[in-house]
Amino acid sequence: MAAGDLIASFDSDLIQVQLRAAEARAASTAGRDAAEGQRAALVARVDRLGQGVARGAVSQADLEAARFELATAIGTLNRETELLRLAALEAEEARIALQNRSAQPCGRASG
Repeated sequence: MAAGDLIASFDSDLIQVQLRAAEARAASTAGRDAAEGQRAALVARVDRLGQGVARGAVSQADLEAARFELATAIGTLNRETELLRLAALEAEEARIALQNRSAQPCGRASG
């Protein structure tokens, strides 16, 4: 093996499929949108229950349960947001891999 010899070859078709899959995941905001809707609804519910507790019409336990649900919804929203961010990073990684693949010097074998 001489300096400059190709020691590994990556299939650009596979990288292109990975890129398309990551781009699709990054564009699919349904999970995040649903989590945001759930969070917004629970914020309103916690507010209403808080007012009910102040008037003595709602138990403190009901308010605490709603606060717990809200905290869970916020966690879900954060997870969905991070999954979108990760998908965008995976897409960028695949784009870079394709660029590096297409920037091989002439005379090298391609797979």
